Amino acid sequence: MAETRKMEGLRTRLTALRRMLASMAGLIGSDYATKEQAWEMLEGLFNPLAHALTATAITIVAWHNWHAYGSLASVPAAIIVIGTFAIRLAFVRRFHRRGPDARVSDWVRRFASSSFIAALGWGSSLSILLYTTEGATRFAVFALISAPIQGASARAYAMPGGVILHISIVLGMISVTATAFGVTVAIPLALLYLWYQVGFVSELFTFRTRMLKADHDNRALLG
Repeated sequence: MAETRKMEGLRTRLTALRRMLASMAGLIGSDYATKEQAWEMLEGLFNPLAHALTATAITIVAWHNWHAYGSLASVPAAIIVIGTFAIRLAFVRRFHRRGPDARVSDWVRRFASSSFIAALGWGSSLSILLYTTEGATRFAVFALISAPIQGASARAYAMPGGVILHISIVLGMISVTATAFGVTVAIPLALLYLWYQVGFVSELFTFRTRMLKADHDNRALLG
């Protein structure tokens, strides 16, 4: 009986994972969420706070390398991440200025595009920092890598498929760079971290979908 329950639980998780990855640019519970709920989720997705914090941290590391070691090699990392942040702010301004005829589907696609750009920006800027930092600052860079990953995971409540793609791009770029740098365990560690994040996002996807469906059923009964 216990083995049967475990197998059923595993099948449920795999089914949720397939559903989650089937629509990489889709909002959670698109079949159940109201238009108001969809716009609320997009409002959270376009929040630029995580981008601002990551851009600030990478810029601080680049400044430290210049101040402490007289090295300008990390400046391109700061330029890339600031440029990425500027692009995100442009999307945010357009989102807030959207007209009454704006469609959720259009803004879902625009967020997916901006998220892809952000993943490339974060991955490349952090990869540059790995190559250009010196001394103990390199440990700060490895710690900083978790910032964009956690920032993306925080959006899993709304767009889990896009989150997994975002995380995969960032971790892929960083792990390849770290391997070239001589950290031979970077790729397997990155794969383990990715698997952990996939499990977390999958659990959140299942919970959020059930919650939205329950709310949808309640509204249908009340109607």
